[in-house]
Amino acid sequence: MKNEIKADKLLKQFENATRLQIKEKTYGRLEDKSLFEAKFVTEYIDNMEINQAVFMTLLLINPIGTCWSIYSPKEGKDPWTNEIVWSFEGISNSPNITGITWGQFVLQTNTKLEYGWNY
Repeated sequence: MKNEIKADKLLKQFENATRLQIKEKTYGRLEDKSLFEAKFVTEYIDNMEINQAVFMTLLLINPIGTCWSIYSPKEGKDPWTNEIVWSFEGISNSPNITGITWGQFVLQTNTKLEYGWNY
């Protein structure tokens, strides 16, 4: 419970830095019991091309940290809907928010024709 309260405070800092509202979140201990994990989803839906979405994502995560390892974009079929989706992700080992030691984002379209993304 104590760790969830701390995680909520850190996630609030994330919301303030990115101006994105967290929609879903889950918490849990990692294998290394000294580490606590928070996974969450934010949504941003707008009509834009994928290249604009990538650029907007990079602008949104910049306040969280400026050193990100970025992975190549990929396109594939959603295993549940069989629709073509597109995703792009990055990892940071040095976020700017004190208390967060590691972060990852995943930009993902709902379908290739319905641009929006989840973190």
